[in-house]
Amino acid sequence: MIGIVTGLVLVLTLNSVSVQCWIPRGSQILFVLPNYTAKCPKKWTDVNKKHTMCLTDAPGATRVLLESKERQWIVDTHNEIRANVTPKAAAMPALVWDRRLAEVASKLTMQCKFGHDAWGARQIPGYQGISVGQNTAAGQPDFESAIRTWYNENKYWRYGMPWNPKYGHYLQQIHARTTRIGCGMAKCAGASYSTFFVCNYAKSLVRGNPYGSAKVSCKKCPDKCVKNLCDCKGRLCYNGKRLNPTTCKCECGKLFRGDQCQNKNCPGMEENWCSNTLDCTNTFYIGYCTKTCKWCP
Repeated sequence: MIGIVTGLVLVLTLNSVSVQCWIPRGSQILFVLPNYTAKCPKKWTDVNKKHTMCLTDAPGATRVLLESKERQWIVDTHNEIRANVTPKAAAMPALVWDRRLAEVASKLTMQCKFGHDAWGARQIPGYQGISVGQNTAAGQPDFESAIRTWYNENKYWRYGMPWNPKYGHYLQQIHARTTRIGCGMAKCAGASYSTFFVCNYAKSLVRGNPYGSAKVSCKKCPDKCVKNLCDCKGRLCYNGKRLNPTTCKCECGKLFRGDQCQNKNCPGMEENWCSNTLDCTNTFYIGYCTKTCKWCP
């Protein structure tokens, strides 16, 4: 089956080892994946009828179960990379493991195809408005080699440089929007490569500088700082809202409420100047005129 993913992709092949990185909101590419199962659980099809979890596994695919020690090693290695960026980060969140991200990442490795799933096909049920980034690799002997390959792209990057897919994997590793990671690995008999690796990240990277720089680490989170990282326990802020690293709380604005901005904010009253002539595509007006703009019942 042929799918289309929106993104820029860099493919590096050296000594039979390849690495590929998906970048959101770029140009279209084609990739090939196996057929979809006819009995995909509703929780996945409600997110996307062609969700990655609806794919059938490739013949010869064997899932490599990651023990808790290895999962923690992946998290710790990423956090060490994030804690030692140059220049220092004003507010770099510490990553935590996310089993939901790992479940989808593992499913993609079971396709035994070197590539990425579509952006909408890897989203997590219940993670409202959370974009998921992805790093993939194939042919390496273990996760240590795969993660090192992604990290080695840092030699091409300097803070303030314009976007370039040459160092896309590394930027995903060190992006300050990201607070969670989940990874999977598969061994594949009869495929182009014998091993496949995928790490999914929430939230995904965006273009621009991956973090705010400072002369000292944790400048914006001094009370939450642990080993040069802001320890907010992997908190996710839904619906596009921002995590405040100083307080480790989500800034929900007028349209949402809840500790993760998961609920619509529907006050009983709205401003007396609200009218049907307002441009309700403007979030400013929606926030003050929730009923007029049909944000709330």
